Amino acid sequence: MRCRQFGPPPRVYETDQFGDEYSAWWPKPLLQSHPVAIYGLRSNAGGLFHYAGSSYLPRVRLRAHWCARESNFDEKAQWLAVLAERGERPVLVVLEMTTHGRREELERRWIRFLRENGHPLTNRRDW
Repeated sequence: MRCRQFGPPPRVYETDQFGDEYSAWWPKPLLQSHPVAIYGLRSNAGGLFHYAGSSYLPRVRLRAHWCARESNFDEKAQWLAVLAERGERPVLVVLEMTTHGRREELERRWIRFLRENGHPLTNRRDW
């Protein structure tokens, strides 16, 4: 994954209320009918998840997480920076596909499930 250091990305992206980037060329009603991925981020080396989230465009979201590691100072960014130092990349695993209407409910359920099962999640929101 490459991060642009100068200038805007090749397409114009907006951020929705969940922090997901999406192409401004997509009308919002179309996005609301688009499937949503509930995903987890983990390293190649270990099977434990360090982040869980949801996105209409998981690959775009993965790139946004990766590129933000140098400008954010939260736990997730620190974990990603450690991966980068070791020459590793995060792995995005789609845990479940859902609809816009069930997005928050299922994201909360997965975060709760992963925390209860010992995954060291770095999510800021504790559902």
